Amino acid sequence: MRFIIFIICLLHVFSVFSKPIDENKHNIIINGCTQTFTYKIKNKKLIVEEIKEINYLCTQFKTSITVFDAYSANHTQIDYVNVKSKGKYTKPEHRLYFGEEIMNTDEKICYFELSFYKQGETANVAIKKTYTDLHYFNKIPFNENVYVAEKTIRIIVPRWMNTEFVSFNFGKNIIQSIEYDASADSDIYTYIIRDLDTWSDEKNTPPASYIYPHLLILNHHAKNKVIDEKFFSTLQDLYEWNTQFTSSVINDDILISKLAMEITSNCHSDGEKIKAVYEWVQDNIRYLADVKGIAGYKPDAPQEVINKKYGDCKGMANLIKCLLRALNFDARLAWIGTNDIAYDFSFPTIAAINHVVCVLFLHDNIYYLDATVKYMSFDHYSESIQGRKIMIENGDDFIMQTIPETNAEQNIISIKSNFNIINQALTGHVNVLFDGECKHIFFDFVNSTKKDKLTDALTEYFIFNDNKYTLSNLQFNDLQRKDEPVVINYKITDNKNAIYAVNNKYYLNPDFRKELINSSIDTATRKHDYWMPYKFKIIYQIQIEIPDTMQIEYIPDTFSIERGYYSFKIQYHISDNKIFYNKELTINNPKISGNMFKQWNNDIEQLKKIYNEHIILRREIK
Repeated sequence: MRFIIFIICLLHVFSVFSKPIDENKHNIIINGCTQTFTYKIKNKKLIVEEIKEINYLCTQFKTSITVFDAYSANHTQIDYVNVKSKGKYTKPEHRLYFGEEIMNTDEKICYFELSFYKQGETANVAIKKTYTDLHYFNKIPFNENVYVAEKTIRIIVPRWMNTEFVSFNFGKNIIQSIEYDASADSDIYTYIIRDLDTWSDEKNTPPASYIYPHLLILNHHAKNKVIDEKFFSTLQDLYEWNTQFTSSVINDDILISKLAMEITSNCHSDGEKIKAVYEWVQDNIRYLADVKGIAGYKPDAPQEVINKKYGDCKGMANLIKCLLRALNFDARLAWIGTNDIAYDFSFPTIAAINHVVCVLFLHDNIYYLDATVKYMSFDHYSESIQGRKIMIENGDDFIMQTIPETNAEQNIISIKSNFNIINQALTGHVNVLFDGECKHIFFDFVNSTKKDKLTDALTEYFIFNDNKYTLSNLQFNDLQRKDEPVVINYKITDNKNAIYAVNNKYYLNPDFRKELINSSIDTATRKHDYWMPYKFKIIYQIQIEIPDTMQIEYIPDTFSIERGYYSFKIQYHISDNKIFYNKELTINNPKISGNMFKQWNNDIEQLKKIYNEHIILRREIK
């Protein structure tokens, strides 16, 4: 699906600040910016004209910055870039913007270098841009890539244009107003922004649409004496706009039917056929995004995806659909906004959509097949789509469903260890199981490693770069099976790290993984919520056989924290001269909000304390 790129210009300088600037933090600032959007009719075509004027100020010392603006060659054009500066600046250049895993794009950036030689120096930049297709004119971000002291955004909307503006993440530093211009028969929407910081470089921040101020633009209908053009007034309009592209795809039914029969030739049930088709696409089609022109919304024909051996989410979903339909299954395309987007189908806009999957109706069940998640089984869903509304094709109409949310146990790491104490060290066998998104991440690691290096890489992976013990006898099941958990077995020898002796007492700490021990959140500097990639559960079970020459003097108490969003449990017990250590760490909701930071940090400190406790053994002296 088309990537909505929030890259915007760095622009404007010189005025009065709403509060003193921290000069240690800001060297180049935007001291003043006006950004005006005007709906117009030009050559009998509806356009939006944007004029942005920026004033930059150097507050400290000699430096240079890159000024840039993003646009789409398919439906946007930059008309001019004017620069006034005493310093040097390079000629504006235009190039395609390629991100990771993008095979085709018409997203472009215009950029140039702007230099400042001394404190107090200013520069002025003016950029004019024209939007030629209002289906894609659906957002106005407010942030820039430098601090903004003051900025004014105006949107001039003639009364013949039916448009809505929905605000997101507005704070007290944004003042909005509406006034009527009788001479132009237009409404003028004005937003005055002061003291606006740039984008955050914090790790694990929520996606941009959840935290940065912006406007969602809902263009409905333009009608006057010159034009009568409809956009998106209802979800039905949005559905019809999507299906106009998918319905025009020409499929090679003979080729698809032949391939479907080949893929399922050894299958004996519906379930086996569905898994075979889904896994064939995962294994044989590489995911690459296509964000060029209508290809950002129109899937490639399935035979093209097969021949090229790559496709974007639309192409892969359509290929699965065609293969399953060739086998007489009820498979359909569906549009969704992943959790990267703060809004859903509450608003009729393509800004609410960034992904396409195949939906399978089978008996009384619905399956959501997303082959872009390469190593997930067909009945597991990634965190990015769980709980999200999805628009499913249904002829002239659509079906709206919500993808079910699964619990943390879908994404599990289970570790079972049996140890003996030999020569003041732990020796024993370990069994590790990965499933769900944990399995997906592990497969990413495995499949990015050369096969002849895999055993060495896995050995290093499981010893956590700890050279104080030896890992051997590494065994694993079929690493290509997506419908089963990954199971790894290995032997640990001579783990001296777990035990140390003082006189005739031995202090044993069997847990050398200590997950989450360094996960405290810096509340002094962090500005945004903390989002982990997905919910998960870690189960760690250790059995330690105590030699006859030793007695158990102390084991730590049971530790348990239940918070709803997460839980931590650690328990020791003794049976038949064996010590059992059981740990469960569960993240039920990976989104840790700011008002939870204090409690989270307190609980992590408690977890650290229990991690640092030791079993105490005493050697019997005879």
